[in-house]
Amino acid sequence: MSTGVVWFRSDLRFEDNPSWAAATGGHERVVALFVLDPRPLRAAGDTRRSRD
Repeated sequence: MSTGVVWFRSDLRFEDNPSWAAATGGHERVVALFVLDPRPLRAAGDTRRSRD
């Protein structure tokens, strides 16, 4: 069983993401990876930082 990894660097879009399409089309299993870096959030406004 082949496994692909997709690293989401700035957002979590699936619909129009060429990396996600390539991984899901070429592998039986795909691991999605997203690392939340708190540094960019410091400069963001309240709406972007909200968890809703």
